[in-house]
Amino acid sequence: MEIDNPITAAKRAIERDEGQQPSEAVVRAEKALGIVIPPIAPFSKALESLVGKRKQENRDLLLQTTADEVEKMLDREQEFTDPHKRWLRDELPGLLAEGVARAEQTRGREKVVRLAKVIGHAIAVGPLESADLAGEMMRVAVELSDQDVAVLRDMSKVQAHELQHRAGRPDINDANATWARLEKESEFFRSGAEIYSVCLKLQSFGLVMAVERIATTLGLQSAPYILLPRGIQFLEYIVGAAADGA
Repeated sequence: MEIDNPITAAKRAIERDEGQQPSEAVVRAEKALGIVIPPIAPFSKALESLVGKRKQENRDLLLQTTADEVEKMLDREQEFTDPHKRWLRDELPGLLAEGVARAEQTRGREKVVRLAKVIGHAIAVGPLESADLAGEMMRVAVELSDQDVAVLRDMSKVQAHELQHRAGRPDINDANATWARLEKESEFFRSGAEIYSVCLKLQSFGLVMAVERIATTLGLQSAPYILLPRGIQFLEYIVGAAADGA
């Protein structure tokens, strides 16, 4: 299987498209600023250059990190079945194109790396999980901040085992007990509005869920959340190919 071919093809196609039309953001900025600052052309050209540079850097980072993920699989001599190879041939180009498109609009290297990790995980699992799921994971990867992901990881450390033990069914007692542990071990989980703002955002993506507080376990100021199976799945995706073993 030649993984580099789809990556190279996607990059070339994107570069061709990039040369055909200016950035929409630059066009809007030029029109708006041109009203109040007539000699705006030098600024417009500089802005276009900066936007183009960032897009190029993000594309390169995404494709290079994806290549790194593929090399991890090759290093451990991962073999692909014929259905897996067909899945890669049919689905990988589209995933790469979607990943690059998202990377171009993303601020922050860490988010671009997350996108590549999602693609790497999708390459590793192939037809076991749908390309639509990988696309959804890419959407979440660029919407979450580093702090959001850190909270999700902290919750996973204390809640994932019990959740998997219960076949993915959240338990209110586990949620309260583990939330009490998180409050004890992490100052951020005692931060009030900040932690609940993060959890509400995670809940909007179906990664965590608010549960009823048990008065004998948590104080009045607490509002516990519990990790959902989709939250565990998302964390597996952003680990990348490494999530599938050595």
